[in-house]
Amino acid sequence: MRPWRAFTEMVHLVALGLWLGSLVMAAATAAVVFPTVKSLDPRLPGFAAYTGDHWLLAAGHVGERVFTISYLIAFPCSLAAIITLAALVLLFRLPRTRPAVVLRIVALVIAVAAFAAQLLVVSQSMNASLRAYWAAAQAGQNDVAARHQAAFQELHPMASTLMAITGIGVLVALGAGAWSAGAGEGDGGRAQSGPVLEEPALVREGR
Repeated sequence: MRPWRAFTEMVHLVALGLWLGSLVMAAATAAVVFPTVKSLDPRLPGFAAYTGDHWLLAAGHVGERVFTISYLIAFPCSLAAIITLAALVLLFRLPRTRPAVVLRIVALVIAVAAFAAQLLVVSQSMNASLRAYWAAAQAGQNDVAARHQAAFQELHPMASTLMAITGIGVLVALGAGAWSAGAGEGDGGRAQSGPVLEEPALVREGR
């Protein structure tokens, strides 16, 4: 059973690492793309009738694709993290009273809850507003575009907060998972350093 437990731990930690990496990638890309495109002050021929900021349109199209890729990576990784941690606790009897195990469970629950809220609720509304904003801007309906842009911006702080909570939760779960695996907590916190030697016969006879 020990090789399967080690394999499950490995899959769990890899899933958390990829999940965290996808969040960092999306945040870093947004932090670079938006100010860079703004400094270039582009004008988009396809949105010639739009009088608003064209750099927001250009950067928004890039950001939307990056976050979509991030979600495509994060979603299966979150499922893998949940399934493998459940297997470690229920099948491999990971001690649920140990601090590292409690921490990794709580951190993962928080991360999954924040990610689900962002993916299933906030992102759906933001994407609807974003696409309506783009369509109105392309049609030259400046007032309509401004309303949809405002609706998108209104949800942006909540999305950023949920993303930060998710990232912190995944980071803590990853650290606690490495701590737990390194401490050998699946074996009651005691890792055997070598073979168990039989007591010498002369010692037994002298008792």
